[in-house]
Amino acid sequence: MFSKIIFYSHFHNGDVHVSRTFVRDIIAQFPNMSYEYWHRNHPDVLKDIKQLKLSLIHISEPTRLRRI
Repeated sequence: MFSKIIFYSHFHNGDVHVSRTFVRDIIAQFPNMSYEYWHRNHPDVLKDIKQLKLSLIHISEPTRLRRI
């Protein structure tokens, strides 16, 4: 059984903000788990969701994939 769920966003504040509803829904469905959200944006963007442990990570800009 899992004990932790980690949410991740490689993109910007708007993308993290849009995920709020999804994150809250998951937390409501599984209240006895621990949660982290990994992103590279301002730490206050999700501070109102108390169950989340926020982890700011350094993520380089997306690289373009090239066809070989």
